[in-house]
Amino acid sequence: MAESLQKIDRLIEGQGQILEIATHADQKADTTAKGLANLTVQMGLQFDQQQQQINELRQEMQMGFIAIDQKFDRVDLKFDEVNLRFDGVDQQFDEVNQNFAGVDQRFDEVNQKFDEVNQNFAGVNQKFADVDQRFDEVSQKFVGVDLRFDEVNQKIDHEIGSLRQEMNQRFDQLVTLIQERLK
Repeated sequence: MAESLQKIDRLIEGQGQILEIATHADQKADTTAKGLANLTVQMGLQFDQQQQQINELRQEMQMGFIAIDQKFDRVDLKFDEVNLRFDGVDQQFDEVNQNFAGVDQRFDEVNQKFDEVNQNFAGVNQKFADVDQRFDEVSQKFVGVDLRFDEVNQKIDHEIGSLRQEMNQRFDQLVTLIQERLK
């Protein structure tokens, strides 16, 4: 009977050890689950940060487009001013033709008006050159924006690929660890 009691005592002790191992494995599984949850939250935060950067770049591009539109409006205003000047020149020529009586005196005035018109044309030509130069600058900025957008897309794709690979590696490690612990 003493021998039976010893065997029962060893059996109870063995079951206590099994219960302790099972409790320890359960704690490790909880720790692993918490680690996975934290990893998921971190990945979500990183994705949110990337999305925020994309939104900021989009907003920056929109602000650039607004600035370009405003510059085009100013160019249009300059063209309107030039047209008004041309209207004034046309009116002056009409006055010269109507007042042809004092030919010598008017001739000097006409020559003077031609000089002013030539100066206006020189100014207009310069403004056209400025507009052409500005269009070239705007085109270069668009190229820069396109390049920057491509860079951001490549960075995002690279980050997403890296994050996926890292998540897969960590998941594989966790699965291996869990399988080893459960053996």
